[in-house]
Amino acid sequence: MNRLMIAVASICIGLPSANADNSVITDGKALNDENCVRCHGSELYTRPDKRVASRKKLSTQVRFCKDQLQLPWFDEEVESVAEYLNKEHYHFK
Repeated sequence: MNRLMIAVASICIGLPSANADNSVITDGKALNDENCVRCHGSELYTRPDKRVASRKKLSTQVRFCKDQLQLPWFDEEVESVAEYLNKEHYHFK
């Protein structure tokens, strides 16, 4: 009985993180669609001569763009956009 309870608890604990990951991507997409495409479309992310070469640099670039547009984003929102872009276009580990 104890093992069953532990197994169920482990599964339940894992579920919110999967949902949280999906919401981060969804939030990042929404922020990107509302703000980033104002200056450029997705062709920037798919061109062969991408300037961004790592996941860390992707976050730095998103933060730079946020600052240039004077967007009132929190750090979590910057990371949400970077995570969305990484998942959809860059595929850094």
